[in-house]
Amino acid sequence: MEKAVDNVLNSGTRTADLANGEKAVSTKQMGEEIKNALADDHAILNIMEAYS
Repeated sequence: MEKAVDNVLNSGTRTADLANGEKAVSTKQMGEEIKNALADDHAILNIMEAYS
């Protein structure tokens, strides 16, 4: 999870509280970006599917 968040933040995606005057996304959009980053990591995706 932390790796996914780091990847999203490193891509420049930020919510308003972290944007420092740059373009910001909503928390819903941020969650979707993190979800997508998790999906890119197939091991994590397999774990998430096991619990759903």
